[in-house]
Amino acid sequence: MKKIIVVLFLAFIVVFIYWLSKPDDSTEFVIFAYSKNLGKDAVLRPYLIKRLEQYNISYQIDENGNVLVLKKQLEDATICCS
Repeated sequence: MKKIIVVLFLAFIVVFIYWLSKPDDSTEFVIFAYSKNLGKDAVLRPYLIKRLEQYNISYQIDENGNVLVLKKQLEDATICCS
């Protein structure tokens, strides 16, 4: 019984270490600003994009007009544009 517990504990440790060392997907974009929140005719979008470019934050505009940023830069985008 002790052997089973030790093996399960070691397996858990290995999985946990793998999970901690797993890098984030650096190419995944998430929605940072919805087009409906950027004002009528998206008048705020140019100002938002200017700030993102100023702080070297990668962004995309999707087909709905939403502004997306890289998932790993989401915190930086929030700080620079708040």
